[in-house]
Amino acid sequence: MDPDGGLCCGESMIDLYATAMQESEYALYDAIKLSGSRLLGEVEILATKIFFGSDFIRGPAVAAFTGAINFATSANQKVVSDYTKNQLKKIMQDAGVRSLTITSTARTPSDQARIMHDNIEQYGVDKQKRLYGSYGRKVIDEYPDQEKMLAKINELGPSNVSKHIADPSVMNVVDIDPGSISNKTSFENSIMKKSMRVHRYFLPDVDPVYHLEFLQPK
Repeated sequence: MDPDGGLCCGESMIDLYATAMQESEYALYDAIKLSGSRLLGEVEILATKIFFGSDFIRGPAVAAFTGAINFATSANQKVVSDYTKNQLKKIMQDAGVRSLTITSTARTPSDQARIMHDNIEQYGVDKQKRLYGSYGRKVIDEYPDQEKMLAKINELGPSNVSKHIADPSVMNVVDIDPGSISNKTSFENSIMKKSMRVHRYFLPDVDPVYHLEFLQPK
């Protein structure tokens, strides 16, 4: 592509697609927009459909993927944005995973204190301290008194302890049951790809679940 956004001599739209596709679907979308006044012909549209699904030319989204995102009764699905669901579907599609189950999303400070208390009971103090940062470790120091743990969470600032208690309009957090993932190795490899836009993650070797954080677009 030349500096003015047009196609260089000998450069086809297909070449442009192939180059941009290596970076991300957003790069491809931008490349299409910057391709000058030339209209997308049938060949280019077909290539786009093959690469990213029939709805891609309308913008960066997941099309024609029928995988299922399920929610446990304990998880508040109302706070999970369409953006986060689309990112999860892209991870699933890339990994060949047809369904997954989300066990936890946004929490109240009281929920967080209870869950931390219960996880310490199940996994032990040492393992939980390895999972949390300095703020979370201070909360764990108040174990086994759950009320003191809650008070410490509020004292330190809930979102400093866990992003589960952050504003979901800024950060979506989902915990995924490892037992619901059919191909764990592929799923983990997909999570780690930059193009999937996972802000931060913990895998089951550290956390009992797949913990994924998605920064929400402004």
